[in-house]
Amino acid sequence: MEKVTTEGATIIYAFASAKAKPFTARLEAKFVGDELQATPRSGAKLAYRMRKEGDIEFLWRSGGQWAAGILSKDK
Repeated sequence: MEKVTTEGATIIYAFASAKAKPFTARLEAKFVGDELQATPRSGAKLAYRMRKEGDIEFLWRSGGQWAAGILSKDK
């Protein structure tokens, strides 16, 4: 994250896979309930949620496709 306010945050989003070319973007995200949500130019929907222990859940959706996971620091 680059900037956080009470309404949202400026984030750096990066994605790559064996089937997709690497992609990075600076996005404006908004807090909606307990989620931080953003939409890159591709139209995909991103959602991030903080867990009590400090890990972050993420969900990426585009059409009928989706990917989800947990982001955590080495402990």
